[in-house]
Amino acid sequence: MNPYTHADYFEWLCSIVGAEQTGQFCQYRNLLTRLFQTPFYISRPMDDNRASNGVLLRYYFETNRYDYASNDVAPYHFEGNFYEETKGEPCSLLEMLISFAKQIDTQYLHSNTPRIFVWFWIMIESMGLANMFDNYWIPEDPNSEVEMILEAFNKNAIEYRDGYFTPTVLLFPIRNIDRYQNLTTLWDQLQVWFNQNEQSLESLNPGQFIEIFMRNHERI
Repeated sequence: MNPYTHADYFEWLCSIVGAEQTGQFCQYRNLLTRLFQTPFYISRPMDDNRASNGVLLRYYFETNRYDYASNDVAPYHFEGNFYEETKGEPCSLLEMLISFAKQIDTQYLHSNTPRIFVWFWIMIESMGLANMFDNYWIPEDPNSEVEMILEAFNKNAIEYRDGYFTPTVLLFPIRNIDRYQNLTTLWDQLQVWFNQNEQSLESLNPGQFIEIFMRNHERI
């Protein structure tokens, strides 16, 4: 999809992860633009749900009946033009990551304080993209580090590491990855990461997360 032809939708997506024009993560808008322009390729077995869930964001946006920052489940009500006109377009990487972050928030970590943006930026950091703020890279550069990371992720590139074949780009920071051989889907990666961090994730403070994230990536 194109952020210029679907500007309102793009702004809505940015607002979910705190990257609206006045948001805490506003200097990552070039990165989010590129994620929005890049289709998510289903190169991993059984990851088709990640794409279909991402496309459903267009429905939630169109109907305006779903507070995506809450844990309420919206009734399915497929009406209007935006979803019908765009549902045939591929899911973007941005849509996939946001919908996956929402699934983590509702299925794994039930909280009165929505933390979708936290899980989203944890994935961005794990992918190696957290230093790619707007004044660091040129979006038009086809040979940029961002493009190489996105291509490796979409192709599910594998590297030989410590006696095991593991994905080059992981959505989650998994410790002792050489112990895990079954990381063939993004859901597999999520489960391992969650099991390693369950207690700390449940008590994670969103404000503290922002402070640490910004400090680690020279944004304070």
